[in-house]
Amino acid sequence: MPRHTTTPPTFVLFAIGGGLLFILGGILTTMSSNARIALIATAVAFLGLGLYTLVVIAKTNRLSESLNEAENDLERQRSADAGLRARMAYTLREPLTTIIGYADRMANEPDLEEAERIEMALAIREGAREVEQVLADLAAEGEGVAAPLSRGVVLLHDEAKSVIGTVPYDTTFETDFEEARAWADSAHVRQVIRTIVNAARDHGVPHMTVHTEERPDRAAVTISTKGELLPEAAVAALTGDETLDAEHSDDFVALAGARQSAL
Repeated sequence: MPRHTTTPPTFVLFAIGGGLLFILGGILTTMSSNARIALIATAVAFLGLGLYTLVVIAKTNRLSESLNEAENDLERQRSADAGLRARMAYTLREPLTTIIGYADRMANEPDLEEAERIEMALAIREGAREVEQVLADLAAEGEGVAAPLSRGVVLLHDEAKSVIGTVPYDTTFETDFEEARAWADSAHVRQVIRTIVNAARDHGVPHMTVHTEERPDRAAVTISTKGELLPEAAVAALTGDETLDAEHSDDFVALAGARQSAL
């Protein structure tokens, strides 16, 4: 919605036409030559004033439209900045922490078992791919072109387990993993799960139950807790509720991005 309104030129033309008709009526009905000359001069002046008003209104309308475009662009930039900060906070901190932590262990503990080393290397690769996908999404948002997805068979229970494994120990989980396969992008799946888990942690939830299952028409992961899992803004973003005035909150931005990734 434009913040600065414009004046329709047709309104001014209608006013000019009405004024000229009124003056013309006076010219036709007056009996005095001097009065007729004065009315003609008034009509000319009125017409000139009307044309000048049209020019001013046209320039004002152009300035108002330019100002509205500039403010809309500023709002888009602010939304992009908020989205960047939210995505960085909600989806990048754990993958980066995992990459750094496992890389340090592999560098400082040369006697690690081969199986454990392979497991760490795979975790580093998954974290790096997740970070790469987030950065690709952010770049694509600025260009207005959707980032390409690497779709394939995703083991939903393994992805949920991977996310939970990188969450700090101040949060505990009760898990009920059933084998569930989906056709999706594994990095996006982890981003969605991670965003919801981190939003719940920021909301002060210390314990969560995570359940995966394969339903007849889809694979599903359920995250729950006793009491309230997410703040109101996060719930509104996940459900697509646009009536809540929370578009500028980090919770809303992060969860709206997660919802968009899941669609």
